[in-house]
Parts: sequence; C-alpha cells; structure tokens
Amino acid sequence: MRGYIQGGLLVIAAGAASPALAGPFTVSSPGAATQAKIKIEAELKDTPGKDTLILPKLELTLPVARRLNVAIKGHVRTIDKAGAPTETGFGDVELKAKWNFLQAGEGRLALAIEPALSLPTGDHRRGLGEGRAGIALPLILGYKTGAWEFGGEIGYEHVFGSPDHEGYAGILAMRRITPRLRLGAELVVEAEDMDFARLDTRMSAGFKLRIGKNSELQGLAGRTLHTADHQPANRFKIAYEIKW
Repeated sequence: MRGYIQGGLLVIAAGAASPALAGPFTVSSPGAATQAKIKIEAELKDTPGKDTLILPKLELTLPVARRLNVAIKGHVRTIDKAGAPTETGFGDVELKAKWNFLQAGEGRLALAIEPALSLPTGDHRRGLGEGRAGIALPLILGYKTGAWEFGGEIGYEHVFGSPDHEGYAGILAMRRITPRLRLGAELVVEAEDMDFARLDTRMSAGFKLRIGKNSELQGLAGRTLHTADHQPANRFKIAYEIKW
C-alpha cells in the first residue's frame, strides 16, 4: 500500500503540466477569489500503523461578489490500517464561503472569514467520513511588506450531534525568492475537545511556484512536533491550480 500511495503522489506531480490545483498550508489567504478556479490536490498522512491518502481532492471556487467567493470541495480517501482491510471511497463534501471584509494592501492588515459546512457523504463505519454534518469557523489575517507575507488563522470546528469540537491557531511566513517562486513555513496548534492542556503542534514548510499566467504548483511537507496521544504524523501535499 505504501508503494501505491507514493506512486499516486508522483502521478500528481508529473501531471502538473495539465490543468488542476490546490493550496497546501492550513493558514489560508485572506483574499477572496476574483476569478473562477479549479484545484486538484493529493495528500498523504503517515501515522504509526495507519496511512491516509486523499487522491484526488477537487475544489471549485467561484467569485459571487466583490471580495466574496463560494466553493465546493470533495475527495476520494484511502485508509490503510495495520491488521485491517484497505478502505477506499468518497469522503465528506465541504461547502464554504470566504468574505474578505478588510482588503489587503502593502503594509496593511487584511481580514477575512471563511465559514464551512461539511456534509456526511463519506461512510463513517469504514473511516471515510465523520458520519454527521460539521462546521468550521475561521478568522484569517494577512499582512504584506516587500518580499514578505505573513498570515494567521484562528478557528473552531464542531461535528453536530457529537462531543467532537476543536480549536486551532496557525501562523505562516512566506518570502518571495524569485518573481515566480515563494517559500514559506507555518506552525499550527490544535486543542482537541477545547482542552488547552492537551495541545497538538505541527510544523510545515512549503512552496508556491507560478506557472504561466493563471496557474500555480504548490507543495508541502510537515511533521508533528508534539501530540497528546503520542502518535507522531508526517504529512505531504502536492497540488496544482488553474484560474480562468
């Protein structure tokens, strides 16, 4: 299974010359889309005794007003758990909207909210979905100065009809290396069940490479620094985005 997962990621990387997309960091950009765009992403999460492959993850984003866009996202998930059969199928579908209520500018703070609703389309018994609808409520911050871009995100996630709820916060720093290439790193802290005495932390590094006028290749590699359950995880993403 591990060879299958690695092969799937390589296929996505090799296919970057054809239209597809995705943004790798947890911390989002505060800017709302001004053009329609479509994304494709592959993600691998490697934990002791369990690998999770998301391939493909597709997202369609449409601008609906000035500084406001809506999006729909779906994916296929493969779970490879030690001592159990491999499970593959559709995961939960997510609907979201982003409102950039304070616009960005050189040396100015930008602010946005991006509420999301997840629908239980994945089979919970097979580990492919939550089994219930859920919400995410993030506040996104951004600041640009010269070649540097800084971002932050604070959010709350909850699955309806269950005790599952989580708070998280992340910070991101990116620097433009060339007119087409940006490199960045982020730190994310998560508090499952809103228990701030049991925090999970993870660090990631990634890149964004503009290809042509309206497309971008993105990638990320990250690892947990500390987990409350002492189960470290590695995460890898690669994606491609095209706008029109």
